[in-house]
Amino acid sequence: MNPLFLMANALALCSTACGSTALPTNYFNCVNVTRKFGYKYFVLMSCDIVWLDILDTAEWSTHIVAGDIICSPPGMLTPVAPDQTLVDIDCDSKVTTDITYTLDFVTYQSVAGAVTDCDFFQALFNNASAYRLLWFDCIPGDERWAVQDDWKTAIAAGAPATVSGTHPGFGFSITQIPFWQAGDGDRGQWVTQFQIEHDGMICNELIPGAAAIVCA
Repeated sequence: MNPLFLMANALALCSTACGSTALPTNYFNCVNVTRKFGYKYFVLMSCDIVWLDILDTAEWSTHIVAGDIICSPPGMLTPVAPDQTLVDIDCDSKVTTDITYTLDFVTYQSVAGAVTDCDFFQALFNNASAYRLLWFDCIPGDERWAVQDDWKTAIAAGAPATVSGTHPGFGFSITQIPFWQAGDGDRGQWVTQFQIEHDGMICNELIPGAAAIVCA
C-alpha cells in the first residue's frame, strides 16, 4: 500500500474546501461514430530506457535498433476488471488502494516451422523484472498507448514529451507462466498473463506513428 497515495486521498476526502475543484468536462456528443475496442500486441521496453521525446518517431527507431523496444507476436491482449481494496480512513470515509490490473494474452495460431517462439516467451518469463510493459489500441491511425500518468500528461502537452527519472511503461509480474496450448482447429498458440499494481486508473494517450514503427 502506498502511504503517499493514502495520504493524498485522505486529504481530499477530509477537505472542507467544498467546491474548489472543477468538474470534469463532458466528452460525449451524439454522433454516430464509435470507438472500437481491442488490443493486438503488447510492447516491452528495457527498464533503463531514456527518452528525450517519446513523440519523436525517429527516437523510437533508434531505441528499436538498440534493442530497447520489442513488439510481441500478434494475438489478443484482454484487460480484466481490476481488483481493489477499500481501506477505512479518517472522516468515516474509505479510500481505494492496492489496485491490481490483470492482462490475459493469447497469440493467434503460430506459423508453421517457427522455432523462436519459445525463445521469446522464455526470455520474457526469465527476465520480466528487466522490462516494462506497454500496450496500445489496434485501431490504425488511432493507436492510444497505456502509459504512466505523468507520461500521459507530458504526451498530451506535446513535443518534446519526456519525464525525468520515470518510465512510461509499467512494471509487471507474470502470473501465468507462458505455455503452448491447442488453439483453433488444433493449431498451437501461446498463452500467458500479466499483473500490474498501480495506484489509480490507467489511461491511454495517442502517440502518432509509434505503433507502425514498433509492430511493423
